[in-house]
Amino acid sequence: MKKTYTIDNKEVILKASLYTQIAYKAYFGHDLLGDLVKADELLKEKDYESRTDGNIIYLQALYVLTEEGSAEELPPFKEWLKNIGGIDYADLIKTVSELYLSTTKPDRKNG
Repeated sequence: MKKTYTIDNKEVILKASLYTQIAYKAYFGHDLLGDLVKADELLKEKDYESRTDGNIIYLQALYVLTEEGSAEELPPFKEWLKNIGGIDYADLIKTVSELYLSTTKPDRKNG
């Protein structure tokens, strides 16, 4: 699934596929689903550090989705992140979740 997303007033294409899970693990060394579940738990915590850790997981997912949807290679995650001025985390969480879930839906046409 592809979706247009705005980062710093610039439209980018996000793409999610089964490859997204492999790419996420290659970049960050963890399972994407496991990290998203962990992020949701961290975001429920009251302390700033836990919530920040949860947001970072969603930013990592955004990076992978952006790289997959981009026609060009992105700089390494930390460098890429330095060029982002701000992000609407509520929209980010909704978008990442929607795209991830699109990769887990069964193909009804094939059975």
